[in-house]
Amino acid sequence: MFKNKKIKSNGFEPDSSIEAWKHYKKYYLESNSEFSIRKNYNFKNLHFYTYYTKLNRGCGEKFDGYNYANLKIASNVANRLYALHNSAERKTNNCNVEWCCATRRVGGECDFNFNEEKCKLFQKLIGENEEALLQLKKCKEMHHTLLNFSLMEAMGSMQGFKGSNKFDRFDLFIYELDRYFQKSSEAVLSKSSSSNKSGLEDYLSSFKNIYEYCHEVYFIESEQLIDKIIKNGSLSIETCDDVIRYMNLAEMFWGEKEFAFLKKRVSNGGRLF
Repeated sequence: MFKNKKIKSNGFEPDSSIEAWKHYKKYYLESNSEFSIRKNYNFKNLHFYTYYTKLNRGCGEKFDGYNYANLKIASNVANRLYALHNSAERKTNNCNVEWCCATRRVGGECDFNFNEEKCKLFQKLIGENEEALLQLKKCKEMHHTLLNFSLMEAMGSMQGFKGSNKFDRFDLFIYELDRYFQKSSEAVLSKSSSSNKSGLEDYLSSFKNIYEYCHEVYFIESEQLIDKIIKNGSLSIETCDDVIRYMNLAEMFWGEKEFAFLKKRVSNGGRLF
């Protein structure tokens, strides 16, 4: 049975940690559909994907364009684990270190950002509304929990686009992603380098529309909720009421996601109660 819990760093970014990946493997790999991530990415052999300039020279040098090593940066740095695309080219050097070329990969991402920095911004808008401040405190407690973690394609920097908004708004990201699928905007590609843009476009082409994307990536089946997220993403956050509306949306999202995880355990032989 699914149980939400807070994930500590322990030398990793919580959303891309060993414990988070146990969760991803359990739920993404149990998809009954020809799910793009499940089918096209290697969940068995996770990779640190560390750029060579961040490593000490004792690990060996980059070679033949293989610039990313399967090594931690350091124990006191927040490392990330990725599932590389099945097409990723890998080689092992004479130091027995695995290297790979720049490649498509999925890693963990916090959906709604309620970290310390963002909560301070929300607090300024909330002012002295005690009920809203209490709700914000609860949302902050959800920030590094399994219900707020999902996988995202890293090549093409969609996470960079999402984080470019000062609130790192999930609803705005979904709004712009919907516009991309409807061919009315390419804003989600705006942080891509010229060499990585095609990889992100190829990834997004595996989804028919925003509903399929939200179903397969976030486990959200309710089109009504997805429409609500899109609509809210088109609105600004400038007042206390705006923050409350955004927090309500986050709570609906987490509730829907949790129900999806519970249903998956039941359909795979588990017991709901």
